[in-house]
Parts: sequence; structure tokens; C-alpha cells
Amino acid sequence: MGAADDGTSVCDPACRVWGLENLYLAGGGVIPTRTACNPTLTSLALAVIGARDLARRLRDTTPPPAAAPGAPEGRAA
Repeated sequence: MGAADDGTSVCDPACRVWGLENLYLAGGGVIPTRTACNPTLTSLALAVIGARDLARRLRDTTPPPAAAPGAPEGRAA
């Protein structure tokens, strides 16, 4: 994990693989430093960061649902 795609890391701080739009990594392998204790909580926190980033990206790119025929304007069925 790194702040820039400079050849020293595989993914960004949100766990998204450099150069690929839709590939995220999760797990202890993305922790950029050595760990002195059980990394389970850190791994979980990184997975949550990645999931939130993915959810935000999906929300920002998904068009709103179309209204059903006969539904009042501005309302989806």
C-alpha cells in the first residue's frame, strides 16, 4: 500500500490496485509496515476502508432508477 503509484506499492490507501478500476485487495498483505502483534483488526479496518471507497464510487456512477410507467413524476416504483 502506498500514497502514489511509484513502483513501490501495489495499491492505494483505499486498497484499490494501481492501474485497475475495479480491483480491490483486502487482508494483511496490504499492510505497508511490519506488524508487532496480531494484524486482524488492522486488516479488517483496511477492508472497511476499501468497501466504503467502492460503495462511494458505485453511488457516484450509478444513475438514479427510472420512474415506473404511471408513477408520479420524480418517484421510482
